[in-house]
Amino acid sequence: MTQASLLENAFPGLRRREPVDGMTRMQQPTFPRTQDQVMIVAARDNCLVLRDHSVVAGVGVGSVDDALLSDRELDAKLEAFKDMLNQLRFDVQMLIGTRPQNLDAYRARWVRYSEGMAERRAMLVTLRDGIPQFMHDVVAAMDVAANQGLVLNVGVLFERFFGFAPLDLDGLPGDAADIAASHLSENEFFAELLQAQRGDKEAARETRETNAAKDTIALVAGHLANRVDVSVRQVDHWERLILSRGSFVEEMLQAMQAPVRVYHLIITYNPRLIVRSVKRGPMEEHEFATASEELSGRCDMLARSIARMGLPAWRASQQELLADVRHFYHPAERGMTNREERYKRSAVAQMATVRGLRTAHGTDRGTAHSTDRGDGGNA
Repeated sequence: MTQASLLENAFPGLRRREPVDGMTRMQQPTFPRTQDQVMIVAARDNCLVLRDHSVVAGVGVGSVDDALLSDRELDAKLEAFKDMLNQLRFDVQMLIGTRPQNLDAYRARWVRYSEGMAERRAMLVTLRDGIPQFMHDVVAAMDVAANQGLVLNVGVLFERFFGFAPLDLDGLPGDAADIAASHLSENEFFAELLQAQRGDKEAARETRETNAAKDTIALVAGHLANRVDVSVRQVDHWERLILSRGSFVEEMLQAMQAPVRVYHLIITYNPRLIVRSVKRGPMEEHEFATASEELSGRCDMLARSIARMGLPAWRASQQELLADVRHFYHPAERGMTNREERYKRSAVAQMATVRGLRTAHGTDRGTAHSTDRGDGGNA
């Protein structure tokens, strides 16, 4: 028996070609495509259409820690679950899966907080740099208004000059919010400055030393600007702290690969099983409309039953259903992406780095070598 015959018997997928130039060539084995194994042919209106003309929909279900429930609450949920099962008049598949921890919401919240902190820091800088000019302008305006018998609203002048209200600075570290609200927005504060300015002018007139006159407004403005600058530095420290802690938490969660549970109740409906003659060909539009309407009613019934159990429930989107199918065929897809970077940030890599430093310093050599061999075997 020739070598080609042995290969053909061992691998039926190999097909023999006609001799070319006196030589026998073998074709590569042909394997089925993954697309041919997937039953889904279409996804629309939060439904999946399968190859056998069945239409699939799902209801997402939230979870609750039963260890935190009392015996009465747990019994009530179990009774509600029994009632839901007794009311079912159609098949329901309970799908429980795992997903890598999704940090998108945490990351988005972190970005929003950082952007908000940057905006408020810009407000502090504007306040710090504009205090001297604002105080001189307000005192001059109050002097003119007092001579005309008018009263100014300093709070309105503050918002027009700086472009924000004192309440926008609430929650920031330091004295900036108190300075904006209790000093720069109060008429009494500027009334005292106006009296002090008049006293400075009177003292300078008596001593006839105008150039060496005391400027109380400049002194007070410099003092307040320095206090606001302390708030700016504290906000800078907050931003660095948030950045370092956010990066640490994100790296640790990704390194641990903490999975989360997902729960779906899957419902199937085939519109062609209710007719006498089995149709052939692609699904028609009215068939899909009938199936979609029937599945919507069933999903609503399940969602109401789950809500009576005190659990969150929602109509699963087609993206969620497709994610379940994709995770079934490729469970490690997300873990395979950017593997080198994930390994560098993993706890294993950090431990390996520590062991390398110990080895370089000549300490714990035996333990480092034996552990490295163990990690290499596991990898």
